[in-house]
Amino acid sequence: MKNFISTLKFIINLVVLNIFSSGISILFTCIFFKNPIKSTLISISLSYLIMFSLLYYFSTSYKYLISKDDFKKISIKNVYYIALFGFGFSVILSILTILLDSIFPSYTEISNKMLSQSTSIINLICSVVFIPICEEIIFRGMIFNFLKRYYSLIGAIFLQALFFGISHGNIVQGIYTFIGGIALALIYVYCGSMIGNIILHMIYNLCGLVIMPEYLFTDESINYLFMIIGVIVFIFSSFKMISNYKKDSRIRVLNDQ
Repeated sequence: MKNFISTLKFIINLVVLNIFSSGISILFTCIFFKNPIKSTLISISLSYLIMFSLLYYFSTSYKYLISKDDFKKISIKNVYYIALFGFGFSVILSILTILLDSIFPSYTEISNKMLSQSTSIINLICSVVFIPICEEIIFRGMIFNFLKRYYSLIGAIFLQALFFGISHGNIVQGIYTFIGGIALALIYVYCGSMIGNIILHMIYNLCGLVIMPEYLFTDESINYLFMIIGVIVFIFSSFKMISNYKKDSRIRVLNDQ
């Protein structure tokens, strides 16, 4: 019960802070942008910036959840495997999204709005670079690291993914971002650095907003080619990373003896 109350207080504080930051950013975009609706991604980015500023200057309990070690360099080999995994994972989740879209047709309008905003260079930078960095710091850096203090690793991975899915505000995005949240946390655990999950998040957003809409589901032969390549690289990269993680774990055990 104590763990639940601590978690609830932690999440409520973050939510209240996010609402406050979002309100300021929405007000800013309404004043300084002619079409605030098309500036949604800029508004989200600005709200994260405000939120981080408030956390840094007025809170000690949140910022100490993340250390410099969480941003240590990762090997080129791991970047390569994460990039392959990101592409394959994007293909698989894109197929899932299409299936969910047939069940929840209302998501089509939301999807079209997101794709229309990605045509702007500034919005594209926000969605592919700035927002992934911010969301990883919040969900994998702050929330996941906090949950690991009170729950098992599996429980913390599941809960942070659940919060990540709920934060996106609709059923379809909630389902695939829940799955994505699990993958992102696993990459964080695998790398021991948030650089890994930030790279994965960037690749996923890039594929989802630029590559997949441009090439996937436009021609039947290209569809099959993308699906086959996506599944192959997903399996290959997953196998290699699992093998590397087991190997590194055995080395750590031997070094501790």
